[in-house]
Amino acid sequence: MIKEKHMQTVQTTEKALMLMDILAEGNSSMSIGDLAFSLRCTRSEALLLLIALESRGLVSWDERKKIYRLGDESRRLAVKFLDTADKPNKRVPTPLTLKKGTQLATAVQ
Repeated sequence: MIKEKHMQTVQTTEKALMLMDILAEGNSSMSIGDLAFSLRCTRSEALLLLIALESRGLVSWDERKKIYRLGDESRRLAVKFLDTADKPNKRVPTPLTLKKGTQLATAVQ
């Protein structure tokens, strides 16, 4: 049971990261249904992911355009990463292969 719950958590995290990647591509015409299709999940699952990411400021809802986009916290994290990426002696995430074709950056050197 614990292993199944862990795998579900990993899969949910992976979908949330995929969702952020899709939004980072800047395709502003994607509906929640389109996002769900891209993630191979239901609309309600996609919406729950969006709500969770929105609560952390990682995505935001544009009321005027009726779309989700990356939020201010995503920008802050990107700037922070870029500020530290060129500094020596920093631990940089490396891809950890979970299954064929799926990577999650969690291991550090």
